[in-house]
Amino acid sequence: MSTAPRPAADPTVGTPTFQPPDPQLDLITRFTVELSSEPWQLGRTTNLGNRRIIPITGGHFHGPLLNGEILNNGADWKVAEKHYCRRQCNSVTTGRRL
Repeated sequence: MSTAPRPAADPTVGTPTFQPPDPQLDLITRFTVELSSEPWQLGRTTNLGNRRIIPITGGHFHGPLLNGEILNNGADWKVAEKHYCRRQCNSVTTGRRL
């Protein structure tokens, strides 16, 4: 009887190798957004920086899977940090499919 340690089993022997698919992007739609109102400058609202709200006044989206109209009741919320960095806090837009 041998007292030599047995080598560890190789977990890849006898099992198929998993190959993930190549990443790809498919166009769903393309947005054209109208920003025809002046941004609302709210000033420093947190320690992160100055808040600015940019009204979304309309637009449309067209593509192979989704088409529609952007309504005049949304906004894009930004925070301007030190050194002119921008942080997007929230985007709220309402649309309607055509």
